[in-house]
Amino acid sequence: MTSDNRFEEKPGYGSLFVEDDETKKHDFSGYLVAKTTIAAGEKIKLYGYKKVASSGKNYLNIMQLDKVKDGGY
Repeated sequence: MTSDNRFEEKPGYGSLFVEDDETKKHDFSGYLVAKTTIAAGEKIKLYGYKKVASSGKNYLNIMQLDKVKDGGY
């Protein structure tokens, strides 16, 4: 989601950005880099943190919880 070469995508983390394109029907766009295999229909527990990108754009940083270790799913 960013062209900043210093940004490193890590398993278990992702981001959601507010969709600025008013022609889109969704409010946010982003991704999660899964740190475990996820089966269809499986519920994934996430934490979200409000952040500000180096560009000044607000976004939501999301973190996938571990199945057992973090009290996750």
